[in-house]
Amino acid sequence: MQILEWFKDRTRISILLTIAAAILYSCSLLQARFVIGYLGSISSLPITFFVSLSLLTIASAILWVSPQPHGKLLGLQLGLFILALHLTMLAIGGIGASQTGAAAVYTYHGLSDYIFRTGHFTFSHPDIWALNWPIAYMLNAGIMSVLGISDANLMLTLSIFIWILLMTSLVFLFMRNTIGKDNINHCMAGTWIFFMGNWILYYLTSNVLGYMLFLLIMSLLAMSLLQERQGL
Repeated sequence: MQILEWFKDRTRISILLTIAAAILYSCSLLQARFVIGYLGSISSLPITFFVSLSLLTIASAILWVSPQPHGKLLGLQLGLFILALHLTMLAIGGIGASQTGAAAVYTYHGLSDYIFRTGHFTFSHPDIWALNWPIAYMLNAGIMSVLGISDANLMLTLSIFIWILLMTSLVFLFMRNTIGKDNINHCMAGTWIFFMGNWILYYLTSNVLGYMLFLLIMSLLAMSLLQERQGL
């Protein structure tokens, strides 16, 4: 009976599933080999990878519907989920080249790199149309200059961490200002669902910068409406 009572605790079950998911994910990294097969880069991943993500999703879903707030544990699970989704290929396939859409990423990096090295645009680049919205590439060149980074692989790797962190913060801020800070479990669920459907590359291109600005505007707008509603 004590065992049954113990398993009625949502938090304990969620923690156990999270530990199991972390162990399986670690095993999957040891088994994975970066290849492009019939299913693309998915062919690189063993079945344990997908089982681990399934267990992690169940662990979080248990807490999403809990009447008690579980912000810290859900935040940890969300972080593990995002890392598994977007950094696994990086871990097994090498820096930069394993990113989704690597060819496009390196092409756009070339625009920023040219600005970084010469201080001006190049009008002979085959993707010159991208400079119709040059702020993203100028900003990226500025970051490279401030950090003193000229290596493309290192810059692309740092970009993944920087923009995942920024995008997660903006999405959670929007969820918090729309769903409400008292519904932290639902805010985490909304952020989780967002990342399951998000396809934006984590490198500062024109569309990514526009996407970030859109999330920022929506977050600030939601915050303003929330303050007005609370004022009433």
